[in-house]
Amino acid sequence: MGDIISVKATTEYNVYSGKNILQSIGGLARESFRTAFKLGVISDGNVAPLYADSVCQTLRTAGFTVYLIVVPSGEEAKSLKIYGDVLNKLVEYGFTRADAIIGLGGGVVGDLTGFVAATFLRGIAYANVPTTLLSIVDSSLGGKTGINLPGGKNLCGAFKQPAFVLSDYALLKTLPPAEVKSGNGEVVKYALLKGGDFYKNLLAGGNADAFLTDCIKYKADIVSEDEFETKGKRIFLNLGHTVAHALEKLSNFTIPHGNAVATGLIYAARISEHYGILSNADANAVEKYILSQGYEKNYGYSFKTLAQNALSDKKTSQDSISLVLLHGIGKPVVYKIKTAEFLALPL
Repeated sequence: MGDIISVKATTEYNVYSGKNILQSIGGLARESFRTAFKLGVISDGNVAPLYADSVCQTLRTAGFTVYLIVVPSGEEAKSLKIYGDVLNKLVEYGFTRADAIIGLGGGVVGDLTGFVAATFLRGIAYANVPTTLLSIVDSSLGGKTGINLPGGKNLCGAFKQPAFVLSDYALLKTLPPAEVKSGNGEVVKYALLKGGDFYKNLLAGGNADAFLTDCIKYKADIVSEDEFETKGKRIFLNLGHTVAHALEKLSNFTIPHGNAVATGLIYAARISEHYGILSNADANAVEKYILSQGYEKNYGYSFKTLAQNALSDKKTSQDSISLVLLHGIGKPVVYKIKTAEFLALPL
């Protein structure tokens, strides 16, 4: 089964991670969804042709009646329209609160599936089977679910913990290089948050699978300690994300999330340097490494433009914005900055 990592949230659950473990989904579903007769597998147009038949057949062998719901690929799936379409499909198929759904795909599918689970019939059980590097290391666990609104990303959502997460690293072999690159943006984030050997080994080009497990364990620990982002720890996972979300919005979501996060990490390092909490040497090292991996610094947008668009972020309140910065590598802190000061940063 590989590694079993426990997340001690309101509902405790496990993340099962390793290579070639997808066939375990039938047993995990049977154990987790004891009252369920029906299972809905939600996937997208890219992933469904690769894995949906196998997953659905395994679940049917485990005794479930299985319905496959295929949504569009990309951020379009996190819209009010697609969310409504999925809800209506579950009604059409006669799902009850005893039944469950499974997200089979990347972060978009996982976010959508979780939000559907949080809101359909006021809540049904669900599980995540992430198929991208980005979703394995970040979005598939922790219970943050949501969809986008015209005004910004993830502005409509809920906390809903999955019954389990099954992360089969073997699925990553089918990822195109662009998806791997996007996922690695979040891996860099975790290295900056954790520091130490993780950060050193990343810069030295260490083993990729080891990084995945480190990322999962780091997030599991943070979620276990601060599930609803009320104790000041979970917000650290937003390192680089304020600028990243602005960049995604400006590009109409054509810039992949992980790429945008990598750009956001450069700005987080430089803003940290500006406030004297990160050394120039460390800020330079962060920027040099990120650029060496093929990410861009600004995608043609000035920092002021990015900052103006960041003001619609969920971390903005009244006349200030909260940013996750670095008080040294491996030492994240939250800085509250006046809006005018943020817009005038000399970057």
